[in-house]
Amino acid sequence: MAADLPVRRPMKAEVPLLERFMDTYGDDPRDWPEDVDLRYAAEVAALREKWLRGEVQ
Repeated sequence: MAADLPVRRPMKAEVPLLERFMDTYGDDPRDWPEDVDLRYAAEVAALREKWLRGEVQ
């Protein structure tokens, strides 16, 4: 079932954030500790809120 779901591509503004986390915690987000995964998700959510308000592209 999960394999049938489309892969969400990161927003352009997310790429530097993802690269920073990958450089720090490893290239595969599936291997990140849970606290790092939650911190990344929180930062992405904050970035998306800014995007919705038109503050980032």
